[in-house]
Amino acid sequence: MIISHLIKLNKTISNNSDKEKFFKEIVLFECDNLKKLHIDLDEVSVFRSARHKNDMPTIFKLGEVSDSLNDGLIKIAENGSRLLISNSHLIISDHLTILGKSNKAFIIAFLGGNKHLIRTEINIDKKGKFINLKVIAEINKSLKPHEKFKFEEIQLFNTDNVDEAIKYFALNKIKDIKVKQKKCPAVYCTWYYYGDTITFKDCLINLKEIKRRKLPLDTFQIDDGWEDYIGDWNAGKKFIDMKKVSNEINKYGLTPGIWTSPFIIDKKSKFAKIHKDWLLKDNDNKLSIFPMNEKEFYIVDITIKDTWKYFEKLYKHLTNDYGFKYHKLDFTRAPITSINANYRNKNITIVEAYRNACLSIRKGMGNAFFLMCGGLYDPLIGIVDAQRTGSDVLSMWSATNKGGKTLPFTMKQNLLRYYMNYWWYNDPDSFIIRRNKIPYKGLRLSLGLLTDNEVNTSSINQILGGGLFSMTEPLDKIDKDRLNLIFKILPLRKIDINLVDIMNSSRYPYLIKFNNNYLAIINYDDHKILNKTITSKEILGDGKAKINIKLKPHASTILKLTGKKIIQVDNNIDY
Repeated sequence: MIISHLIKLNKTISNNSDKEKFFKEIVLFECDNLKKLHIDLDEVSVFRSARHKNDMPTIFKLGEVSDSLNDGLIKIAENGSRLLISNSHLIISDHLTILGKSNKAFIIAFLGGNKHLIRTEINIDKKGKFINLKVIAEINKSLKPHEKFKFEEIQLFNTDNVDEAIKYFALNKIKDIKVKQKKCPAVYCTWYYYGDTITFKDCLINLKEIKRRKLPLDTFQIDDGWEDYIGDWNAGKKFIDMKKVSNEINKYGLTPGIWTSPFIIDKKSKFAKIHKDWLLKDNDNKLSIFPMNEKEFYIVDITIKDTWKYFEKLYKHLTNDYGFKYHKLDFTRAPITSINANYRNKNITIVEAYRNACLSIRKGMGNAFFLMCGGLYDPLIGIVDAQRTGSDVLSMWSATNKGGKTLPFTMKQNLLRYYMNYWWYNDPDSFIIRRNKIPYKGLRLSLGLLTDNEVNTSSINQILGGGLFSMTEPLDKIDKDRLNLIFKILPLRKIDINLVDIMNSSRYPYLIKFNNNYLAIINYDDHKILNKTITSKEILGDGKAKINIKLKPHASTILKLTGKKIIQVDNNIDY
């Protein structure tokens, strides 16, 4: 890989006045002419990374109005529907932005995340043509008189190999950070069938089935529904004593896991009354609100240092007293995404506050496994063990409202965030394999509407996730042929992937090379058969072996190059 025209942005701003001054954001780089970026102008594609799990990373071509471009203007709701972020044609990218082709591109790579965030804004016209580009550092901090603030490093460079440049970015970002990787767990999670209706009886049924069926799972995680109120974190009436619950899980030889959401607070909780002064307010001095699962919650103002001590104490209690050694934290974007937030402590950036709050949580839980779901990415490198890569899954190909494409959307999010596996274990979310056309207790998330071909494609998404595995099924009711699919994925193995010709990929990446001599092929089309000849050159970069593949809509396959032959392996992967 050749890196050229390298620019390192390490700017510093100063408050040269005699009064404290608030700095919201600073433009660090601007460009209104693509020629200045040293890339070919005939075909320019854009890789847009996205800050939150529900936002959609995407690759689109400038000068074309397409679904790929529109994906960069939406986020995915928890129910699978599409939500428009902006009516303008402003593409906002996060820590990694690429313009050009796979063999000649311009890269914007943010190597920080401990002090502030950045965003790259690409302004395009109604026809999708480039207007200008800005790289902006988000500070949101008051500086005292004559105080200085140094920005974290941003690298701008050209490359002849985008695949290698992405790897270079991912590894360069952690060069000074100790990233410790524990053994990656295989998890039973209660959420994606039982939702918040989960009971201790439901847990016992599935614990017994895991043992009876000798399933290769090592962690049993109880999700939302165990607690009395979000914020108080006491056992509700369905569980009574969480210490006894974790002891019961231990008896079955599994690690006890638990769900919490520490940054949001139920309005009816004791916390909301006792610690009212810790709740985030907006610019109108009203309490900020975070909507979740058709309810409204208050938000903790994490710039208040006393909250950090509280978080440490809470997770020490959950880990040591209750006995839970696996933690799934959810909706932790709440303090960051709150509109018009008026943080009490303005002498710390929200990123510094977020990182300190999460460091306190990590200190409290000690060496327990820490999965973050719905939080920031950059500030958590070196703190968490796993991070969710996309929106919540549903067991359906297309969402049943507002035109969402549930499985293709979550696969796209997972595949375009593959490089984060260098920082932690990526979590592609739960593997749902049930057949179920009647909702359990009216819960839409309990449906199982995927066909056999679609479930197989979902299993490939789990393999390509290269990290955490979780599943949620009523194990006393699941069909044996579907349950056997988990042995295609487990035991977990390290996966190195890259997308074939990444900057020229379709809306949903469908050719994915992994572990050097494997190639996954996915047909996302709803109606057409994918008929394609694959050569060994597409897998290894050389050779004359070839094979013709026909895939029905929503089907997929895995190929392996063995000697001078290409063979379909699918369920017999030995990587």
